[in-house]
Amino acid sequence: PGWRQRHPLWLGDLATLVLVLLVLFPFFWLIQVSLRPKEDMFSTSLLFTPTLENYLALWKGNFPFSFVNSMVSSTAATVLAMLLGVPAAYALSRGRFRSKGQIGLWILITRMAPPVAFTIPLFISFRWLELHDTRMGLVIVYLTFSLALVIWMMKPFFDAIPRELEEAAAIDGCTTWQTF
Repeated sequence: PGWRQRHPLWLGDLATLVLVLLVLFPFFWLIQVSLRPKEDMFSTSLLFTPTLENYLALWKGNFPFSFVNSMVSSTAATVLAMLLGVPAAYALSRGRFRSKGQIGLWILITRMAPPVAFTIPLFISFRWLELHDTRMGLVIVYLTFSLALVIWMMKPFFDAIPRELEEAAAIDGCTTWQTF
């Protein structure tokens, strides 16, 4: 007999529930610690009076400024990565040129390089260009690491689209940009 015949169906559900609880336990623990009063923070007791004073103290400090910096930098880097990476992926997928394989390999190598390998060259370049400790510098760093990811995520997407659709668009009079 199969597994389902030997074990009731609820055992699989129970195993799934236990696994989900194990995975989510650190998240729940962080939430409950964040709701504890300061003097009760390191207590192992599960009984406490929840408070929001930790969150209020967070927003009274430098966190709002840091949060805005992070949001602006990451949003700008994401938009730039999409604006540059999606057309690059389209060109690598649909273009007919000799060095297509070498360019694809170069992009893959930049993705495989450890981020710490870029630290010193970026620091020296940013110091020379007076970009260190600026949002623009942070956007460039984020873009350095995300551009290759965008290209390698979008290229298979464009590869999966049949070329016949582009040919039909060309017959209908669309330009390359309109086809894209």
